[in-house]
Amino acid sequence: MRSAAVLLACAVSLPTSAWSQVIEGRVSEERGRALGDVSVTVLGQAGVSAISDGDGRFVLNQLPAGPLRIHFARLGYTPVTATVDVYPGETTPLAVAMSPEAFEIDGIDVSVEGADPFLEVNGFFRRTQSGFGLQLPRSRLDELRMLLVSDAMRSLSGIRLRSDMYSGTRVAAVRPAARRLDGQGCALTVYVDGVRTLDPNLNQVPPDWLIAMEVYRGAETPAEYRTSGNCGAVLLWTRQC
Repeated sequence: MRSAAVLLACAVSLPTSAWSQVIEGRVSEERGRALGDVSVTVLGQAGVSAISDGDGRFVLNQLPAGPLRIHFARLGYTPVTATVDVYPGETTPLAVAMSPEAFEIDGIDVSVEGADPFLEVNGFFRRTQSGFGLQLPRSRLDELRMLLVSDAMRSLSGIRLRSDMYSGTRVAAVRPAARRLDGQGCALTVYVDGVRTLDPNLNQVPPDWLIAMEVYRGAETPAEYRTSGNCGAVLLWTRQC
């Protein structure tokens, strides 16, 4: 019979799993405020990702040892890619700061010459100066490289996406904090070219049809787009033939 000492020695000599490493981290703004709803992805490792919580914290499990590149993305902030060395059997801390994405404005001329007249008539450019909501022109939508309109919402703070159980392409934007009797949150109303639709599905319009998109939550919603419950609104503006 093998002694307990021999059994212990064998147990100690067992190799650590090559995929047992963990990264625990926190994402913040440059001034230290926690940043939630940040998409955290391990590049080169399919399916390994996380979303930072309200305290900016995230955990990545089942990682290989060695140098890893971690990508951080959130709508309205400049993406960050960090390289971190992960050691066998260890939990690696990682702190990342993200800065709001800056938009360059040429000169001080605020005229809308050359702007899409359909958007101008419908107040899009006026609302971009209001300081409320999020307005995305076509140039910004192109940077997101979205396959579906709902992809533009995935990193937006205070909003969650709710998928239809029968269709992966039917997705609604929901404010979880808004009270609903069914406990599922309050779906933002979708408008297409200024007309309210009864379907909250964000993906009812192909992304390449869009010339602009607007997102509003609760009281920040323009008066003409508010509905009962005041959850908020998503405005989709499409190309006019």
